[in-house]
Amino acid sequence: MKKYIFMIAALLTLGVAAVSCETMTNEPEGGNKIGDMAGHWTVTVDAIDAQGNILYEDPYGMGEVDINTYATVNDETDKMWLYDGSFYGLQLLVPIDLAARTFEVENVPYDLVETGMTTLKGKIMPKAGKNLHGVAVDSICVEATFSDDPNGLIWRYSGIRYQGFTE
Repeated sequence: MKKYIFMIAALLTLGVAAVSCETMTNEPEGGNKIGDMAGHWTVTVDAIDAQGNILYEDPYGMGEVDINTYATVNDETDKMWLYDGSFYGLQLLVPIDLAARTFEVENVPYDLVETGMTTLKGKIMPKAGKNLHGVAVDSICVEATFSDDPNGLIWRYSGIRYQGFTE
């Protein structure tokens, strides 16, 4: 009797294993159409003047913060989402120049509830940064102004693609 129970259990296990390996979607494998413009970035935020000189380095003492760039639902090649949940609460759709790896907006709401307006421009530079181990990684630089900033500062987010390494 034990032999039959063992055989039935083995057949059920094989059947489940065979079914679980089947592809459940007809979506092609791969990333998105904006490629490595999409990503998770670790950045620092500094206040700068119009010439790009640092006025206040990390003025709020936040250290490194995370921002995300990601493709639209329709996987369009001319726009992407920019999200900063840590510093100013950016969440906006930005038009992109995929070939130049740049993005720019002028006087648009910077979040979904239209708290204030922003003007920003940014660039993603392949292999222009270095991670903790000295390996070349992609870098991002974004300059933004916010209509509800009481000091009217220009903010520069600059950093590298998140690598998962910690100090």
